[in-house]
Amino acid sequence: MDKLGDIELFVSVVKQKGLASAGRKLNLSPASVTAKLNRLEESYGVRLLTRTTRKVALTEEGATFYKHCLKILDEVHQADESLNNLGKSLKGHLKITATIDFGKQVVAPTLAKFTNRHPRVSAHLNLVDSVVNLVENEYDLAIRFGGLTDNRMVARLICPNHRVLFAAPSYIQKYGEPATPEDLKNHHCLGMEREDLSLNTWHFEHQGMRTTMEVSPRLTSNDGSMLRDWAIAGEGIVLKSWLDIRDDVKKGRLVTLLDDFKPDYFSDRIQGSSDLYAIYPSREYLPNRVREFILFLQQELNPEN
Repeated sequence: MDKLGDIELFVSVVKQKGLASAGRKLNLSPASVTAKLNRLEESYGVRLLTRTTRKVALTEEGATFYKHCLKILDEVHQADESLNNLGKSLKGHLKITATIDFGKQVVAPTLAKFTNRHPRVSAHLNLVDSVVNLVENEYDLAIRFGGLTDNRMVARLICPNHRVLFAAPSYIQKYGEPATPEDLKNHHCLGMEREDLSLNTWHFEHQGMRTTMEVSPRLTSNDGSMLRDWAIAGEGIVLKSWLDIRDDVKKGRLVTLLDDFKPDYFSDRIQGSSDLYAIYPSREYLPNRVREFILFLQQELNPEN
């Protein structure tokens, strides 16, 4: 009995959410997939999956077994990679996710530079402003703003950051500059949406006092880069990360507003909540290519260090 192969099949069925799709991925017939799953269940004397013609679902025992299977396959992968890379140049595949705006401006060119330096490394970059499940979607790494909320993950600081309000000089010339958060009621604000959640409650801290403003955006988008483009075009005021706009400020395309009021989307303002982190699944062994890319990105953002 090929126990490891059956475990790989079981994990693939769960991830692909079906026997047929898992079989196609592994080049196995539906009958072979069914036989292997039956054999695995019989060896443990429990039902791992409830199966219908349309879908599969984990049983309680199957869910527990699935978590252990992911760890087993991860250990096997790590052992294989550690031997393959021993004394050799970096190689393998990197699967990374990042926010859209910062991903386009910084992560994408940095990743291209990294793969040029290490030609045996290939990479896939997924840009999305929503939070991606790294384990279920088999990502090596996420580049994200904000603290860690999943204790299965590890967060490593890449670069300090803070959020700012900003607009184009053309907007300020036409509508004036707000002097206090309350003045935003009389301005065109541009809003961010994330997974159907509208981030229209903006919080400010000034001299120990906190102010909360509910803004009514003139334009909204789930794409952070679109908000920056609109701002550059003079369409309104945006709340966003400094790392997303610092080059635009240096080149005069944007100016920051209400700098003394420390704006944010969140009221708790946890220390480092807007800093840039590399987030990856918690494990003792981190593939060399992932570790080296994190260091490479840190150097690109902090060249003086």
